Amino acid sequence: MTSSIINYCIIGIFASGKTSLVASFIKNRASVSNESTIGASFIVNYSELAGNNPVRLNIWDTAGQERYAMLLPMYSRNADVIIFTIDPLNSESVEYIKKITPIVMSASIIAIHLVVTKMDNQYNDKHARELVDDVKAFLREFLREEDEVVVNDYYTSAITCYNVEQPFITNCQDIIRRKVKTNCTRVELEIKENNNNNKCNYC
Repeated sequence: MTSSIINYCIIGIFASGKTSLVASFIKNRASVSNESTIGASFIVNYSELAGNNPVRLNIWDTAGQERYAMLLPMYSRNADVIIFTIDPLNSESVEYIKKITPIVMSASIIAIHLVVTKMDNQYNDKHARELVDDVKAFLREFLREEDEVVVNDYYTSAITCYNVEQPFITNCQDIIRRKVKTNCTRVELEIKENNNNNKCNYC
């Protein structure tokens, strides 16, 4: 059976827990990375959805240092899902998302997942939710209604493995359905455009 494919791009300020989140999800155990990502790393993981439907998850784990910011569109341009990581211990992680969003958004994006990391060190859930609400308010202003981009939020810990699979697995089937629908629409538009061009050739 052919696997469906979902492309993820993980973006966040440096040390916001991006690599630890991915490693904990892939290895299914606690994982903490103290090494900074250089540029980006690419990971492939296979999962099964309900009904034993295989899905291939292509994951770009990007660097969060300022000097790599201009490289981000190269990794996000074919993404179906953008995962923005929010460090509840660093409010600058929210400002980074606001700053980087206009650079990384592309027509292919179906969903944005706001992932709060390090919840094992966060004793004030209200504060974490306030950070998420701040980003959601920004995205409501930024996104156009016709974009139909779904925004979800998740609260995770790579140390305890709490919820680390949710940003990658939840809503997969809906994302695949919407991806197929979007691709079909694009094909129809291309056919119409080609037909119009052909008509012009015979005018």
